Amino acid sequence: MKIINSNGIVLKKNDFGEADRIITVFLEDFGRTSFVLKGIRKSKKRDLTSGEPLTFSQFSFYKKGENRILTSVDSIDFFYNIKTDITRLQIALYIISILNEILVEGEEQKKLYNIFYKSLNYINSNSVEYNNYLLLLYILHQVILIEGLEFEKIGSKFFDIKNSRIVNEYSENAINLEKDEYDIINSVCTKGIKNLLENGNNIKGIINIIYIFEKYLNYHLETKLEFRKYYLEAWNG
Repeated sequence: MKIINSNGIVLKKNDFGEADRIITVFLEDFGRTSFVLKGIRKSKKRDLTSGEPLTFSQFSFYKKGENRILTSVDSIDFFYNIKTDITRLQIALYIISILNEILVEGEEQKKLYNIFYKSLNYINSNSVEYNNYLLLLYILHQVILIEGLEFEKIGSKFFDIKNSRIVNEYSENAINLEKDEYDIINSVCTKGIKNLLENGNNIKGIINIIYIFEKYLNYHLETKLEFRKYYLEAWNG
């Protein structure tokens, strides 16, 4: 019986029975994986926090047929600053909701894992709201690219969701773009977010593009991403 070790981040949990728990984990080497933690909620010896969402842990397991049987799990990082700051927590939870929608069980996603892990570390160490929302925009754009949904920029006035392009003439499912919103999209697509980090402060524009990218992904992937649930200011706007 070969024991396999892999680091990963807990995406969600589901408690059942008197003491058991199923956790969904994004493993560095194996992608989305589910484990059963038998009796963990009553155990005094086992690390309960290691199976909590938004915890970075090392998982040891072995393969039995198509199943992976967990032998031990040890927490490495709890992302304390994220969990004690409501804005950072909501951004991180939204990122997790994206992963829960798009990840397929057992499909390795090394590039996406690295983006996710580095993003959590950045959010954990950075409390500047604008920077963290800009990072979220970057993640959504990376998901668009990874899923093969890159859009064309033929114009600058309307984002044509259905036909995956930005154009100058309105069509069905197209979203009007203000000039500053197009500039944000163009910068993210051509220069990354470094330029916006150094020169930008348009948080309203960033939020609007997050909604547009979310709508674009929902349309083409049939996902059910809901940024509004995680964005406090949206309820007051």
